Amino acid sequence: MHTNYEQILTRLQHIETMLECRVQPTYLTIREASEFLRCSPSSIRRMLNRADLPFCRVGESDRCTILIRYSDIQSIINGI
Repeated sequence: MHTNYEQILTRLQHIETMLECRVQPTYLTIREASEFLRCSPSSIRRMLNRADLPFCRVGESDRCTILIRYSDIQSIINGI
């Protein structure tokens, strides 16, 4: 019985890992990027201002949303 439980648990963990890979967002907001990198939103804004991190603006100029590609965030993590 214990072996079946371990097999099921292993399969569930494998499925969770596969699902996490599939649901990664393409773009992140400043807040989401800061949560993902575990830093403050102002740190993300500094990276944007220094052009260390590419971004795009979406929406009207006075209320635009800044979006950052997930792959660019991954590059920071990987040190590329």
